[in-house]
Amino acid sequence: MFLLDPLLIRWLIDRVLPARNVRLLLFTAAGFFAACICRLLFSSLASLMSFRTAQQLVFRIRLNILRQMNRLSADYHDTRFRTSSDLALGANKQPGDHFLAGSGTFWPDRGPHLN
Repeated sequence: MFLLDPLLIRWLIDRVLPARNVRLLLFTAAGFFAACICRLLFSSLASLMSFRTAQQLVFRIRLNILRQMNRLSADYHDTRFRTSSDLALGANKQPGDHFLAGSGTFWPDRGPHLN
């Protein structure tokens, strides 16, 4: 497609302009327009295919992670992400406090004043 423009220009300079043929000039203009539209369509198609491929890749990665998590037992998840200290700290939690998952720590969000 990108090599079509120089060929059309060469044809325009060598054949159309010396012959002073308006019909061939319009034909050449239509050729430039068609080449531009084809480039636009191919570019759009390539972008869509690239986006679709990236989305499929992300989906497969997420699905594999989910399958791996489902293979592990519930006990693994309980011991990995919840400890007894998490439960004890949960009793002292106030609205606005944030919990850092897996670390067993809270950090308070008390605003501008300290409690």
